[in-house]
Amino acid sequence: MIKRGLCFLILFSTLALSHAHAQTYGVEELLKIWSVGDTSQTRKAGDGTLDMFTHPNKDKFLAVVADLKKRNLDKRKQIFFYTYQFYGYRFFGIEDSIISKPYCFKMLKEAALLGDDQLLSEMYIIYGGICAPEEEIYYLLKAAEMRERRNINSAYTYAQYEKISLLTYEFMLDYRSSARYAAKGIYTYLNPDKNLHNYILLLDIAGDSYVKLNMPDSAIYYYQKIRQKIADYRLSPAKFTPRISIDAIKLWDNIALGGIARAFTLKAQYDTAYNLLQQNLRSSMAFQEWADVSLVQSALGQIDYIKKDYSSAARRYSLARQLATSSKKDILLSNALEGGARAFAAIGRFDSAFFYQKEYLILKTSLEARKYESKIQMVEAQVRYDGIQSLVAETKYEIARQRNLRNIILSAVFLLGVIVFLLFNRNRLKYILRQTELEKQTQLAESEAELVRKEILFAQNQLAELVHHISEKNQLIEGLENRLAENERIDLQDVLRNFTILTGNDWLKFKDYFGKAYPNYWESLQTKLPKLTQSDERLLALMKLQLGNKEIAAATGVSAESVRVSIHRLRKKIEAIYPDIPFEEFVATI
Repeated sequence: MIKRGLCFLILFSTLALSHAHAQTYGVEELLKIWSVGDTSQTRKAGDGTLDMFTHPNKDKFLAVVADLKKRNLDKRKQIFFYTYQFYGYRFFGIEDSIISKPYCFKMLKEAALLGDDQLLSEMYIIYGGICAPEEEIYYLLKAAEMRERRNINSAYTYAQYEKISLLTYEFMLDYRSSARYAAKGIYTYLNPDKNLHNYILLLDIAGDSYVKLNMPDSAIYYYQKIRQKIADYRLSPAKFTPRISIDAIKLWDNIALGGIARAFTLKAQYDTAYNLLQQNLRSSMAFQEWADVSLVQSALGQIDYIKKDYSSAARRYSLARQLATSSKKDILLSNALEGGARAFAAIGRFDSAFFYQKEYLILKTSLEARKYESKIQMVEAQVRYDGIQSLVAETKYEIARQRNLRNIILSAVFLLGVIVFLLFNRNRLKYILRQTELEKQTQLAESEAELVRKEILFAQNQLAELVHHISEKNQLIEGLENRLAENERIDLQDVLRNFTILTGNDWLKFKDYFGKAYPNYWESLQTKLPKLTQSDERLLALMKLQLGNKEIAAATGVSAESVRVSIHRLRKKIEAIYPDIPFEEFVATI
């Protein structure tokens, strides 16, 4: 028997789940978790909201809200902030326009425009919660569908299916759907030991729905799971949070026995069922669970009627009717009236039988009307949902159109500005160009005259220096040849340093002397750098002799600047082949 109202169920679920949290969330913590965009966003945002239930502090909640209102939040954070305010205002009993249906619908549309189904599913749950139960079922189902599509299963998913199964059971009398969603809630329950009460309640919904569907084996399966969990609790209560009182454990155990008994009745095992129902009856009466007493009395009355103990059946149905009326449970009342009409007719009390039958038909008509009204409201909810989707699509189109129009206008203004700027600059640049052209022509004429003077002077200097070097070279060669003819010992290093290489013959002589000063040098150089030019070889040999740029320039008859450029190019070439060896070290170690 389903024993708790819907609001108490959801609140209990929330508080029980949040019991394990120890951290109190401030503004920065909330902003951090609201920045998450992956599938964990539902769980993390839920943790932030549940924290205020765990540590209820109205003043702190209002201070956090006031601080967040001053922040420049993006759209996602605005919607998360709205959900935080919504639950907080409802929890602390604060009246505010944001918890109204129109404002909630506005935020739902904002969430839809973002295109995040997971965030939109959160808004469907909130919006459904302030609608009629039949409409709420529709939005809860849409939220569940979105989460299933993204394969999201958080610690709070079961509560959503729990609410759907209760609504379909109590308002739509759709027991097949109720059983299906209860089973989904049980499947998504990640840790039943952390909230045993609601886990048992889901099992009870599934079991009772299968009894209504005349599927005894399925009903027994779920009621047996209740008894197994209760047995686990009795063995190791410390691993369960929050704790459940011993009285509640006893009551649930006997309710499960009652559910199994009603399933045995469907299987025509009346004696077994009768004994279990008697045990359930004593327990429910002891705990004053009068709705459950009404259910058990009707079940016992059914067995009495089957066994032809019509008087006992009539008494039990009469008591069940009284208790169901005071409990305002229409389904229980329907069972009592239907059975009572048969029992009173069997003992000849036709006035009572007529009364019971009349009340039963009126109630049945009312329940059927409610059932069809629920279906109509579900269809209306779908129409409204389709309207939301259409509105969202139109809004997205309008936003895109406005954005494109804005971009076109901005582009046109920018282009016009560029054209005006270019036209203005064109005339100004013409004037500047005419002036600069005249200045350049004047400077160019002066530069060319100066360059001619410098080239003449440089050529004269170079010619004089060349004549001097040739004279010195000839004297050096003559002296060297005389000394070699006389077999005089000479210092080749000194000779090489003072050698002038201006012609091909000069180079051959220098190379011969260098080979004598440094045996195997040319072979080693050829091995390491097989593609060197003659100019590169000459430059490396002179650097090997530790000559500076000016000395190399004097020896080769070029300018010092040309020597510097040649060395730079040679350095790049060798470093590309031997990047790990410094250039100077390479030259010195050949």
